[in-house]
Amino acid sequence: MKQNVRILVTGCCGFIGAAVVYRLVKSNFEVTGIDNLNDYYSQTLKNERLALSGLGAGNYRFHIIDIKDQKELHELFNLNKFHIVYHFAAQAGVQYSLENPEDVMHQNINGFFNVLEMCREYKVGKLIYASSSSVYGNEHGNDNCNSPISFYAATKKCNEVMAHSYHKLHGFDCIGLRFYTVYGEMGRPDMAILKFINMIVNGKEIELYNNGENYRDYTYIDDAVSLTIKASELNGYQIVDVGKGNPISTNELIAEIEKALGKKAKTKRVGKILGDVEITKSPSQNKGVSLEEGITKTVDWYREYTRNGKRNF
Repeated sequence: MKQNVRILVTGCCGFIGAAVVYRLVKSNFEVTGIDNLNDYYSQTLKNERLALSGLGAGNYRFHIIDIKDQKELHELFNLNKFHIVYHFAAQAGVQYSLENPEDVMHQNINGFFNVLEMCREYKVGKLIYASSSSVYGNEHGNDNCNSPISFYAATKKCNEVMAHSYHKLHGFDCIGLRFYTVYGEMGRPDMAILKFINMIVNGKEIELYNNGENYRDYTYIDDAVSLTIKASELNGYQIVDVGKGNPISTNELIAEIEKALGKKAKTKRVGKILGDVEITKSPSQNKGVSLEEGITKTVDWYREYTRNGKRNF
């Protein structure tokens, strides 16, 4: 990318969004970030990401905007004439989508539609958006992805189909990124690795769904960001798998975290839960930080973040 392109990042206070902003701002791109700063999890953590990602730098501007608000989006796009949009604003959480499907529908479908419409109306050349490995369901390797087993996954599959239609009808590039369980420093506290670290440190019992035999392809945040920014080189309509192609079981994951913490976990084996897939594995085998190194970095950050009880999850 050329440094004079104007970039919008939605969901800029989220885990991946903030990390992408940081990399773009450090590389001297002109960046605008928007986020609705909802309370799905710690707003303190979101605000700290915002501060660390470059707020205050001359080439980064931030606005509190919800992607469901068409009026504010029109004003933003009209004033800025963006060349590239990185879209990460969405309501995450497979289990959350079981209990709050209407909220997920409004944010992930209606909100995504608004972003597509802004790209169409204001002649944005490229939309790079977050999809999810969950679109595969339990039919891993079947690229049709027609059998999602959670409503969250269904909304992400819908995003891919909607983007395809807008690319065909209106010509701008639409690049979808199927992220595979991204983790690392400043991560989401509701996701497995930080959740398990926190529970082990505090002596809480971890429920191992499917007896700990669910497999996940874990992707360290720096690797995810590198692949995300590299996606700006792609054209047309494309789907990119952002993972390592090396799934491990929850039991193996717990063992790695125990090693990094130097403390044993309290665990309880339970059955399968609704909407949970048994395995995710990226068809693309991307090199990067090993799980052992990534977990060590994440544990070190967690210890510093929670030192002396100044912050918690």
